[in-house]
Amino acid sequence: MKKLFFAVLLVGVGALVYTWHAIPKKTIFAWHTYSRLYKDKNGETLRLTLSADEKYRLPISHDALSKHIIDATVLYEDRYFYAHPGVNFPALWRGFVATYITKERRVGASTITMQVAKAAFNIKSQTLSGKLQQIFYALWLEHHYTKEEILEFYFNSVSYGGNIEGVEAASQIYFHKSASELTLPQALCLVVIPQNPTKRNPLSQDGYENMVDARNKLYAHYRKKLSAQEGENTDAWMHPYIIDKTRRRLESLGIEILTNAFIDRVEDDAIHLKDGTVLPYRFMIFTGGIKANTVDTAAPLSLNRMAQLQPDSRLNLGGTDNVFAVGDCVELKDAKSRPLPPTAQTAEKSAEYVAQSIKERILGRQPRPFHARIDGVFVALGGRYAVGELFGLIRVKGYTAYVLKKLITKGYYLGLKLRINT
Repeated sequence: MKKLFFAVLLVGVGALVYTWHAIPKKTIFAWHTYSRLYKDKNGETLRLTLSADEKYRLPISHDALSKHIIDATVLYEDRYFYAHPGVNFPALWRGFVATYITKERRVGASTITMQVAKAAFNIKSQTLSGKLQQIFYALWLEHHYTKEEILEFYFNSVSYGGNIEGVEAASQIYFHKSASELTLPQALCLVVIPQNPTKRNPLSQDGYENMVDARNKLYAHYRKKLSAQEGENTDAWMHPYIIDKTRRRLESLGIEILTNAFIDRVEDDAIHLKDGTVLPYRFMIFTGGIKANTVDTAAPLSLNRMAQLQPDSRLNLGGTDNVFAVGDCVELKDAKSRPLPPTAQTAEKSAEYVAQSIKERILGRQPRPFHARIDGVFVALGGRYAVGELFGLIRVKGYTAYVLKKLITKGYYLGLKLRINT
């Protein structure tokens, strides 16, 4: 009996080792069939066919995916993806305890690799044996494939509601563009769908609202990650009330919002952002942008990522004490070293400070560092609608904010006119 047991055990271990090393790569999703996408000469979608197994499925390579959708997916689905070997064992243990011991709630704790394993090998992971099988194949995938290849498997197989599989098909159906061309808001929309594709299906009104709510929560988390990576928070001067109400108003008007987006180059039919995002267009109105004027000095000048001059705490450039920088071409900061917005309000404060500094130095006194603050922010959002904040205490929106903004603007121009005449 013992011999039989050890013989069976030996065969089992041998089969396990053979399976670990011998399953060829080509078997992963080799059974996938794909849809056909037809477009007219202007790039408009004419028809998207079903695959042989009645799915909307289009292939896309890892290199073609936008950085936003990869980073946000890892943050949302599996933040330790690049660190674990396919299975997050601490999270899996917590999920096991919550599901089977304390029975508080069912917790899957599946990593991206485990989700790929489930889809690739058609595993029923609801049972304990199925979960063990899923764990084994997740470890096997990590042994045979790179992280980039596993992400490519994920984005080509995950469900986005109904019979839509893969991010490329979802992008074409929901946004009529390739996943390589998604803006940040669009990318975040697709990221949140797979966790609950039925509840967050954007083709229904309730599903759309659920998707937007989940996307907004992810956006707040994603922004914190970006801010931590960049070591600064350029929205520190703006109250969350202003940001939230502005975003809601613009989205209600059907306007897409891109943040942390910097233009790399503009072609005849597309705008290329520095993060690799491509925005096709037929008509463009380009406004804004800051470029500092050339300063005639031998001293080295420092620029930030917006090409603004970076002075010292007394607004001097290049370590000098007689070359000043003022206005919106300068990176101005408050007392906590947080960037201030390049607005007329901060430009005026910097000019007033420099004028006072020159006077102090003529009198032989050392000026205090420049520490400005924002007294208020008002944003006009069309249709006699605005959002505003004053002194960190008063917050208004709608027509009331619009009227208040008009009064403040008139008072500003009146004061400016009197100063000019004086």
